[in-house]
Amino acid sequence: MSINKHQYLSVVLIVFIFLIIAKQNSFFKNAYFVSKFSYKERLLNQYNFCGYESLGFLDYIKQKYNLSQKIPIINFGNSPNPSWFYGDLKDSKDSDKAIFLSYGRNQERFSQLYNLYNFNKYKIIERFESCYYVVRR
Repeated sequence: MSINKHQYLSVVLIVFIFLIIAKQNSFFKNAYFVSKFSYKERLLNQYNFCGYESLGFLDYIKQKYNLSQKIPIINFGNSPNPSWFYGDLKDSKDSDKAIFLSYGRNQERFSQLYNLYNFNKYKIIERFESCYYVVRR
């Protein structure tokens, strides 16, 4: 069975187009990272430890304090609330603990939330930069 010149050129053109599209979409780099790192490692590397969603800090608190119930996460920054990160934990109706993210970074949002979550009502359990794990006094 022989391949004629037209079929050969079609195959070469399709492979060439595939390689260009794969390069533009970082297919090979992404395939490497998916195979090398776990989902959790990729997730934590993508988001900051303490900034915006602060998933690194949330994971650190979850592991260190062996959380089994959700605790309120109050994000003082402009990014969405990352409460979904604790989706595998049980709901808690009356938690005296909380996590404050980007506390004091965004003055407009800070002044809106400050009256609801006055820092003087809490004792700091763990702190990293502007991320706090606190308990009500």
